[in-house]
Amino acid sequence: MDFKRESKYVRNIERAIFQATRPKPEQKSRFWTSVVYHDLVLDLLASRRHRPKPEQFNDGWREVFDLWGILGIEQCLVYGVQSADELKVACEARGLPCTVKKLKTKVGQCAPRYGTVTVNGREVRLLFVRHPSRCFSWRKWGPIIRGQLSVDFLATGPALAVSASSA
Repeated sequence: MDFKRESKYVRNIERAIFQATRPKPEQKSRFWTSVVYHDLVLDLLASRRHRPKPEQFNDGWREVFDLWGILGIEQCLVYGVQSADELKVACEARGLPCTVKKLKTKVGQCAPRYGTVTVNGREVRLLFVRHPSRCFSWRKWGPIIRGQLSVDFLATGPALAVSASSA
């Protein structure tokens, strides 16, 4: 893995998880080898400015449910809050128990969402945060991530799925 590569959203999530301006290479390695990264929007978008359509999020969620079942995922950090409503639609279509709520805490104008989905009898915890590619304060989002999701997996190894919605 190229830990020197400039990728705003990759570096911002590392900073938020470890609450450090420059996480150590061993921390980065432990993080990225302990997660499953999946791009929620399966189609190539026309440009960076193009927003995904609800049906694109819905298609992505259906794939995510299958991955969660296969991989035994227990928690999921979702980049972008826009797909939270479509998660509810996708769950309803599949008959999966689902809850999604806004946290009372806001970071700027963005209210994180949190919730659960039950897939194959296993509950998956979710946290929706502002997409870390822009206007993302890792210092403010880090405590929210650490407060809602367990980062103990960094020491023990259970998977955390990181899904990026192109929001």
